Amino acid sequence: MCFADRLSELRKDSGIKQRDLANELKIEYQNLSNYERGLYEPDFDLVVRFAEYYDVSLDYLFGLIDERVSYKRSNTIVLPEGISEEAKQSVRDYVNFLLEKQPPKK
Repeated sequence: MCFADRLSELRKDSGIKQRDLANELKIEYQNLSNYERGLYEPDFDLVVRFAEYYDVSLDYLFGLIDERVSYKRSNTIVLPEGISEEAKQSVRDYVNFLLEKQPPKK
């Protein structure tokens, strides 16, 4: 999936309209439309703002990986390629179990 497709998909999945997102990011509506159609590419600073806004990694945004990874990556666990969705869910469940067992932070 290319950057333009991924950008459009993220916006649609979030349920926000192009005009609203353009206003939120303080960019021209027409520019956002052109980015989503692949007619133009945003500068790197704006690409980073998209990643921050949607909380996705640049790898995901550029279509290099298909798994949504957080921009912050502090909550990211890298699993081997080819692991099943069931196994991934088991890892998530176990991490949540461990988090519940931690004493509260002071």
